[in-house]
Parts: sequence; C-alpha cells; structure tokens
Amino acid sequence: MKALLVEPKYRTKYPNLALMKISTMLKSEGHEVEYFKGIKTLTLEDAITGGYDQIYITTLFTYDSEITIETINYYKYTYPGAEIFVGGIFASLNPDLVEKRTGIKPFTGYSKTLDLLPPDYTLIKTGSKWDDFSYVFTSRGCVNNCPYCAVPSLEPETWINPNWKDAVDLS
Repeated sequence: MKALLVEPKYRTKYPNLALMKISTMLKSEGHEVEYFKGIKTLTLEDAITGGYDQIYITTLFTYDSEITIETINYYKYTYPGAEIFVGGIFASLNPDLVEKRTGIKPFTGYSKTLDLLPPDYTLIKTGSKWDDFSYVFTSRGCVNNCPYCAVPSLEPETWINPNWKDAVDLS
C-alpha cells in the first residue's frame, strides 16, 4: 500500500507530530509512506497509477480553515481512488463543517495508539536542530476546564502516557 501524509501549507516551523506517528505505524505495517506540505502537483506517474491508496490530511487551527478545506478537496478530486482520512484540531472542533464542505467524515479526538508510538523523524526534513531533541505528548486532557479553552472538547478525559519515560533522556 502507498500512503501520502499531507500537511496543508500552514505557517508552522515545527514538524507535525501526528503525521510522523502515522508514518511510524504505516511503515511498521510494511507500507510505503510519502509526506507533502501543501498541494502536490499531479505527476504523470500518479495519473497513470492512481497515485496513492490512502491519503492522511492533518488539520490545525481554525484560522486556517479555508486553506484546510481547499487542501482536502484538492486531494479528494485529484486522487479519486484514494481513501482519505482527515483528523486534527480543526476537524475535531468542527467535524460537521468539514464533512459538509468536503464530504469526508473526519476522525475526531486523538488516538492513544498513536500516542504510544515514537515519531518518524525521517519523514520530514526537519534540519539539524531536531537531531538532539523531540517533543512528545506525555499526557492528554486538563483538569481545569477553563471556559475559553478547546482542550476539554479535544481531550475530555485526562490520560498519562505510560511510556513517557521512554521519550525522555534522564542522563
């Protein structure tokens, strides 16, 4: 199986943790994985072969909603034979809007299975600054329930990753 992991062209300077963990999962199952940020121009090879079996598209913040919807629809229509998965913050906060504007029912919330996996830093060219450190979710949720915060909607239950020590160099 051939999978494409897509991050819309957001103004972020850090690697996408969810896509790197999805890459780890797919590669462990023997799948071929490719990453692209933004809109990938259809190649002749992709046009002939159909391109990808699965496409995973992450979503971040609500202020980038238009570029997110455009990206999802681009891949939906450019690779009609691919199974498309959409998830992330924007999709979790606005699942009805995402489905209405793209026809794709998004994955909402987070995956404990993915949280337990290490990120695949070979997926994204991150530069040397990421050679010496990483970032991880050691826990999910929050006990404070502040009325202005999205965390209670995204992560309604608190959860501590039992493997958090594996990601920390204590030396």
